[in-house]
Amino acid sequence: MTISGDTAPCDNLVRLARGTDLLFHEAIDLELVAGRYPASERREAIMDHHRRAHTTPRQAGALAERAGARALALHHIVPPHAPPETWLVAGETFGGTLHVPDDLDVLEFSAIPAQVQP
Repeated sequence: MTISGDTAPCDNLVRLARGTDLLFHEAIDLELVAGRYPASERREAIMDHHRRAHTTPRQAGALAERAGARALALHHIVPPHAPPETWLVAGETFGGTLHVPDDLDVLEFSAIPAQVQP
């Protein structure tokens, strides 16, 4: 299992998650977040931070796909009141199993043993 913290898409995460059974990745809907602030220089600074420090659902799906993850679970989703379809777009860039768990949900998965190289 691989867990991301707050991060923009990065090759190092793909490397660390290579072949993982389950990638937990944070996700943000930038449009919904931007709509919470009035147009201003402050909003632009806030949004610049979010773009540099967070990952959209589509980006999280693409990272999971590149890493060869078997499953992707989105966590630390922002904003939490977004409709479910906001997060399901990760499936457009990820071909494995996608989870969008609620707080305190339990995800069952069976780890696949690593193959021993002779």
